[in-house]
Amino acid sequence: MTARPIPPVVPGASPSHRGPAGGGRRRAVMVLLSLRGLAPSQIAELLDCRPATVRRWIGRFNAEGLAGLAGLGGPGWAGAS
Repeated sequence: MTARPIPPVVPGASPSHRGPAGGGRRRAVMVLLSLRGLAPSQIAELLDCRPATVRRWIGRFNAEGLAGLAGLGGPGWAGAS
């Protein structure tokens, strides 16, 4: 079975990680791209973020499932890294 190519832009996704539900969609896309075999560095390049961010959200998903993709707090959240 041949994998379908992954489009460079995700339809319906927010161009920014900020805004209503934008972060949740981006986090879900990170997980889906990871499941398709892309490395965190490749995902980060596609989504214009850091590989460490991709690894953090994939790790949270692996540990907590969909609940792990929920937001962690507002701007300036003390636990953000």
